[in-house]
Amino acid sequence: MAIRVLPSQIIAMLAPRRHRLRNFLWHAVRGAWNNPQLTCPAMMATGRTIRIFAI
Repeated sequence: MAIRVLPSQIIAMLAPRRHRLRNFLWHAVRGAWNNPQLTCPAMMATGRTIRIFAI
């Protein structure tokens, strides 16, 4: 099976930092959307926060 090369238009679209950040944030939010630790009313009531990312 040969490795395919992406067209230059796709590489140019995915290369900018803004696009990569947007993609990262989208996948992070989508992945955490149904996490009960992040959306549990009891957690919200106590004011505790959960760090999602180590930046």
